[in-house]
Amino acid sequence: PTFSCSTQNNYQEYLKLKTRVEFLQTTQSLIISFGYLNMQKSTWCWGPLSVKELEQLENQIEISLKHIRSSKNHQMLEHLFDLKRKEQQLQDANKDLRMKVMDCE
Repeated sequence: PTFSCSTQNNYQEYLKLKTRVEFLQTTQSLIISFGYLNMQKSTWCWGPLSVKELEQLENQIEISLKHIRSSKNHQMLEHLFDLKRKEQQLQDANKDLRMKVMDCE
């Protein structure tokens, strides 16, 4: 059977969400089974997490994500500045070549 574009998109979204749910369930079972590393105390915690521990873990993840995003943004800005510098060099070289062509005519 032929599916409409909307149906295909919905199915793709369903597959993505299904994969995400499976990943989260696996992660949850690993945390419950094996515990987690408490970064503030530098200790390994075993068993189910309390609400407070979950909040701390969530905060640790958010801080890590902010750090990763900041590093990525910094790298992108450095790359952008490098590209701007190269663009200026190419424009200067192009200008020099135009001048040489005009001198030869």
